[in-house]
Amino acid sequence: MTFDKLNPNQRSRFHAMFERWLCSASDQEYQEFTNLRELIAPGEVCSVVRIGLTCICDPVMINRLPASLREALIAENWPVGYAAA
Repeated sequence: MTFDKLNPNQRSRFHAMFERWLCSASDQEYQEFTNLRELIAPGEVCSVVRIGLTCICDPVMINRLPASLREALIAENWPVGYAAA
């Protein structure tokens, strides 16, 4: 599953999960996510769905997500690829 293959309901679920995470994230976690966004799409506008799903489908990038965001993805049944490992 990739970010461009999600149906509207899946996108909505992903955004809701991300919003909940964002509301509880520390400044450090937010900065980690911001740094990751810049690594994935330097200088571009980039969807949080693209960032999240790019990371959970890559064995290296999954570990660059803030741990609490990885946990939120798994809790919401988004363990595509390497998130469940």
